[in-house]
Amino acid sequence: MCAHAYGGRATRVSRVNCQITSTSRGQHEKATCTCNPCNRISDGGAAITVAAGPDPVIGTWQLNVSKSTFKPGPAFKSQTRTYSQSGQSITAVIKTVHADGKETTTQITYQLDGKDYPVKGSPDVDSDSVKRVDSNTANFTLKKAGKVVQSGSRTVSKDGKTLTVKSKGTSANGEEFDDVLVFDKQ
Repeated sequence: MCAHAYGGRATRVSRVNCQITSTSRGQHEKATCTCNPCNRISDGGAAITVAAGPDPVIGTWQLNVSKSTFKPGPAFKSQTRTYSQSGQSITAVIKTVHADGKETTTQITYQLDGKDYPVKGSPDVDSDSVKRVDSNTANFTLKKAGKVVQSGSRTVSKDGKTLTVKSKGTSANGEEFDDVLVFDKQ
C-alpha cells in the first residue's frame, strides 16, 4: 500500500511504487507511479493518473503442445513467442514450426488500445487489434484485407508461469478452427 500527499491530502493506492516531486512551495506537484492494473485516482477534483507497469506477457513463452488443443488440427510442432515492451508499445515475435515442418516468423508491434496494427510475416492475417480486459488478459482480433478472420484472448496466469491463448476463426483454406494454446514461461 502506498500513501502519498497530493494537494495537501493523502491518497492511498494499493501495490504501487510512487515518487512525488514538488516545486517551490508545493505549487506544482508531479506524481510518478507504477502499478498493475492501471488506475486513475481522483482527490478532491485533482486527478492523478497511475501508469500501468509492464504487461505480464512480457518475456519468452514456449508452446506446451501436450497441454494445447487444436480443433480440427493438426497441432504445431512448436511455437515460441517473445514479447517485449517499449513505452506503451508491445512487440510480439512468434516463431512457429507447423505440422508439415514449415517454419514461419510473425511480428507485430501494437498497443492495448483496440486499434489495428500491421502484422508482418503471416500469409493468413495482415492486421491485429488488441484491447486489455484486465491486468492479465487481453482480447485480440486478427484481420485479412479488413475482414475479421480470427479472434480470441490471451491470459497470463496469476503466478505468471502460464500463458493461455484461445482463438477461433477461419484459416486461409476456409477451415474453421477453435484452438487453445498453452505456453510455459521460459
